[in-house]
Amino acid sequence: MGVPNFYSWLMRRYPLCLYEHTRAQRVDYFYLDMNQIIYKCATDPTVLFKDQLRERDFDDVWVSIINYLDMIINLVNPQQLLFLAFDGVAPRAKMNQQRQRRFQSQKRYKYLSAHLQQIGLFQKNETYKNNQFSPGTEFMTQLNQQIKFYIERKYSEDPKFKNLKIIFSGCDVPGEGEHKLLSFIRNMQFDPNSVHMIYGADADLIMLGLLTQLKNVLIIREDLKFKQVASAAANRVIKIPEFLVINISMVREYLDLEFTVLKDKMKVVYDINRIIDDFILLCFFVGNDFLPRIYCFDIRIGTIEPLVDLFKKHLINANDYIVQRGDINYKELLSLLELLQGFEKLCINDRQQEMLNYLNTKHENKQMIAKEKELIDNILKYFSLQEQTEGRKFYYKAKCQITQGDELDLEKLEDMCINYMEGIYFVLQYYFKGVPSWEWYYKYYYAPLCGDIVGVVSHIIQLLSDKEEPIILTKGKPYPPFKQLLSILTPENAMLLPEPYGKLLTDKENSILRTPIDYYPDNFETDSYGTMYEHQHITKIPFLDCNLVEQAYNSIPDTNDSRNQQGLSIFYQYDSNQQQIYESTLPKHFSNFKSCCKKQFIDIEDKEQYQIAYGQQQILEQFDDSYYIPSLKIVGIKSSKLINIQQHEDDMKKFENQFLFLELQQAKFDYDQFIQDIIKNKNFVYCGFPIQQQCEVLAILRSDHLNLLDGVKLQQIQLLKDYSKKDHNKIYKEIRNKTLNQYEKFMKLDCSIFLIVKQYKHYIRDNNNQLSYPQDQYRELIYPYEFVFPDQKIKFKIPNFEDFQIDRPVVIFHEKKNGANGIIKQIDKKLTVQITAYPTLLGYDYIHSDIYYSLQIVSEKLQCSVKTLLNLLGSVVVNMQDKESKIADQLDIGLNIINRTNNQLVPELVRLPQADQYATGSSKYQKFLDLELSEKCVTILCKYRNQCSRVQQYLNQLNENFKNQPINVEDLFPNSPDPNIDLLKIYIWILQLPESQYLLQGSSSKVAQIKIHKKPILNNNINITTKKVDPGFAVQQTTQTFLPPFFIKHPTIHKIGDRVVNLNYPFGIYGTVVGLLEQKEIMVQVLWDQKYIGFTNLGGRYDLLSCSTCKFTEIFNLSNEDWRLNLAKKGCHQGEFWDLWTKVYKPDFKSRAIEFNDQLKEQNPFKQLVELPVEIKPKVITKDKETAPQGLELLQKLAQEQPNLITNQPLQGIKEELIEQNEDEAQKEIKKLFQLYQQIDQQSQVEQQKQPQIQNDEESLKVQTQQIEENDDKQQFQQQIKQQVQHQQIKKVLTKKKDQQLQQ
Repeated sequence: MGVPNFYSWLMRRYPLCLYEHTRAQRVDYFYLDMNQIIYKCATDPTVLFKDQLRERDFDDVWVSIINYLDMIINLVNPQQLLFLAFDGVAPRAKMNQQRQRRFQSQKRYKYLSAHLQQIGLFQKNETYKNNQFSPGTEFMTQLNQQIKFYIERKYSEDPKFKNLKIIFSGCDVPGEGEHKLLSFIRNMQFDPNSVHMIYGADADLIMLGLLTQLKNVLIIREDLKFKQVASAAANRVIKIPEFLVINISMVREYLDLEFTVLKDKMKVVYDINRIIDDFILLCFFVGNDFLPRIYCFDIRIGTIEPLVDLFKKHLINANDYIVQRGDINYKELLSLLELLQGFEKLCINDRQQEMLNYLNTKHENKQMIAKEKELIDNILKYFSLQEQTEGRKFYYKAKCQITQGDELDLEKLEDMCINYMEGIYFVLQYYFKGVPSWEWYYKYYYAPLCGDIVGVVSHIIQLLSDKEEPIILTKGKPYPPFKQLLSILTPENAMLLPEPYGKLLTDKENSILRTPIDYYPDNFETDSYGTMYEHQHITKIPFLDCNLVEQAYNSIPDTNDSRNQQGLSIFYQYDSNQQQIYESTLPKHFSNFKSCCKKQFIDIEDKEQYQIAYGQQQILEQFDDSYYIPSLKIVGIKSSKLINIQQHEDDMKKFENQFLFLELQQAKFDYDQFIQDIIKNKNFVYCGFPIQQQCEVLAILRSDHLNLLDGVKLQQIQLLKDYSKKDHNKIYKEIRNKTLNQYEKFMKLDCSIFLIVKQYKHYIRDNNNQLSYPQDQYRELIYPYEFVFPDQKIKFKIPNFEDFQIDRPVVIFHEKKNGANGIIKQIDKKLTVQITAYPTLLGYDYIHSDIYYSLQIVSEKLQCSVKTLLNLLGSVVVNMQDKESKIADQLDIGLNIINRTNNQLVPELVRLPQADQYATGSSKYQKFLDLELSEKCVTILCKYRNQCSRVQQYLNQLNENFKNQPINVEDLFPNSPDPNIDLLKIYIWILQLPESQYLLQGSSSKVAQIKIHKKPILNNNINITTKKVDPGFAVQQTTQTFLPPFFIKHPTIHKIGDRVVNLNYPFGIYGTVVGLLEQKEIMVQVLWDQKYIGFTNLGGRYDLLSCSTCKFTEIFNLSNEDWRLNLAKKGCHQGEFWDLWTKVYKPDFKSRAIEFNDQLKEQNPFKQLVELPVEIKPKVITKDKETAPQGLELLQKLAQEQPNLITNQPLQGIKEELIEQNEDEAQKEIKKLFQLYQQIDQQSQVEQQKQPQIQNDEESLKVQTQQIEENDDKQQFQQQIKQQVQHQQIKKVLTKKKDQQLQQ
């Protein structure tokens, strides 16, 4: 459920409410709207046809969903309750929108499928069925079982879940997911200081969060960066989710600041909670999932800002509030509607101008937009002449068809307005109290105009007394799942239902749903309804007759299908005494296991059941004064005012892009008191807002002095590094301006005191097993004193390190038992550990070939330039032609195996022996000339050329100075009847390559695909022994802050094939290193001996759930004795120690790449190359003498193109830095080369003069053939010249000119 564009508007207006999620945030109750996760994990809309063509089994889908769920739960780490909710059967009011969306989706799906069929392809992915994410489908029923399995499995293997209660409300429980969550919140009593976090992207969650009136409410959502890029067939970007937090409590504070200025002007007592309730009702008029918005009311074009301004005028004159916990005061609603009536014309006028601009600049949907503009022109014409009735007629006749001849059908109009007011009441009740009716729905595509709603509300007020409720909705019952599917699916989705029900959708001759009225039309109208973009259009399909659906549904005998049954929510709690065995729903990956939780079925709407199941809580009588989430109250707000980002004279535009600008009070600074406070805290303070971090104070900068703390010398801030008192005023002014500029976008600070602090990168374990900071890893930062607090203002979680505990699992690193798992049985000066498992050292074999080829030999064999080859390995963006077959603006048909801009490559396919992950500028591009291609990569390139040699030919023909810009498809396929289809064929071929799922990594990465020779893992039937171990040689399992062991120096970097043990979760399992990645720090890919939830398959290299990518210090190397010897006994090492800063990783490749033809084996990937057609063989381009390169440029160019012509020994292997040193020798060589170059040109000119000038097409073809033959003669002539000079091959030629070409 959503309110279009509400989220982006609110976050722009109140900017401090949105910030990055921090793990330090304590969360007690975590609620997840699970349908968001399904769409993210089960589909990939970023790659065209991927869902239809990429074969994917169900296990892959289930694993993707539960892994994402596991990731977000681990990130938030709830302490008390986890609530998981799928959408169940929705109210009938929501089904209208669900039905429209599914018809729109199916239309798009049919469009894509038609393109596939045109190419001769059909859907291969049987796990993907359009519109299958609905209650009652086989997919959702199985997913229900997978989530139950996930919960059971986590209770059995993850210690963090032991103290966590879980409620799961599956798709068999009626109701939308977010409203199930809200129902729980309404029915429970909470500690007022508890922190609640909701996961979901729907904007209405913000409104629901405000309505809870809880003290600490947060919404977490993935940061979806919408960047317009070409759809890449090989989409290899690593998608590391980043999460943002919407602080609902701070939204409430912002609203309070904005509206509190009205307090003295209002007739009623100021109550921000009542104002928020009325504000939410106001937002209903800009659209939601149950009602269409008022015509031309659109947040995206700035309607909401003037609406809020009108709302403020209403509040000043109001005698009461409109909303009272879900009920409506119609008299006050009428006064608001009367204001909206006058505002409506401004909105229509504004839309008229936007449409005019659209028609002048855009090409899509022009006919529909022009028709809409004509309607708006007529409405405004009559409105301007004060002929409101005629203007209304135009609207209702064009949109609603409720006119009789030339007159309005007043009876139908009244019914429409009453129905709309029922909708307002329905949504309000839904938000405040739950579903008011399972059967009610809005019966029209469009909303009435505000003036007509005013008339109906006035009539309601006249007829009824104040206490009488004019609108009464029948509660009814939720639909069975199959009945809902009949109401929302398209005929193409009939297979999602059992066959008898499916026929009701497909049988046009006999189904009462298809004849005499066809409620499932193949073709239907869409209407822009005053909008520009297709996803906002209204889909005009017939509204289903509820009685007819009931009759059709009842015509099928009930088979008691479990998919059609309604269920209850399940309450889970840890219980190790359970004896039953839980049957695995992923039998290929997990065997059956013992259940470790007890379950209880509860009714989602029964308050008493909830409270009995959950247990009694100790409820505090009053709010704690502490802050558990960021709050504006932490910083002193002096005043606030609305500011426009841009100034406009237009009545509508003057409100556009407003935000609430805050002015902070200047904090009083007492130097002596502050010094006392920080000394008490060992010089540590808490800095920042809204997120606070612990920092160490280094200095205090005042307008007249810089106070350095004892022993401090500033190192990083250049202005203060070489501080001189005589320059103090200049330094102070510059630092003050630069610091305050960071905040000026959303607040005003009149600050005169600044603190220079040291912010550490991370925590480490010291030699006494305590938390400490790495002294050499920090940043020096400057904060205004207003954002520095001696004590922790926000009670974020402070990392703590647990002491050793009895019966806690450990891994020990004793000489004879290195890496053994055990249980602590006694704690003295040494630990007494009972050994439970020993590591097993396993052998392995490389699966793939270790043969690599240089870039130069591959380009030679493919008959293309090095630049062309690098382009093919990278990105090749093509603009599609503007015709019916255009399904996207741009497609990327490059293999995307390298990304030179980001210094990335796919390590499974290519490698860089001298890679530098931190290279910048031209050197970054230059490094890729050393690229070496695996046999698998060369095979793909050969197939690519065989599949479509035209792409290679076109890239070859491009001018050397041509930058890597999008290509026009008609230029790429000039003779094709439909070049878009030819482009799609290449795109789909790349998409279907198994290797297209491999991911880009840092250029210094190294991976291997290996096969492990497994032996039985000795976790059971071992001789139980105990061992006394120094605490410095043991790491304990923790559910708190993970810290690596205390090392004396940097341990040896892992190697492929090394055996390791996991020190983080899952604790104590063993694995083998299969990859090393450079991503700002060294990351290690590990193939584990056991499968766990959260593990991956590393892009398809291994089985599902068998691998993970770990930080360097999360695992301990058992193959290298250096790791164990590097450990320090507790308290024994007082000198320097390793601060966890990992060295830059440089991959070591043992095999050398093949560079020359005589090194090729009998069987090599080039054998599969098909001979290029004669007409597209590369042509030798000749140049006039006047344009021939001169001087060093000539030498460098010929050294690249014809290295065998270089005869002078000092210039063999020319490198950039040697050119200038050998200037004299180079000039001599230039003379020889220039003479040779002239001979080539002269011979070419003589041959060209022999050709006759022929005009007709037939003779032109002969000329083309002669040119090809002459080019062959020319190449022979060049070879004769080469034989006259000393023959010695040059391995590499790197020049400035080449470097510039690559950058382009």
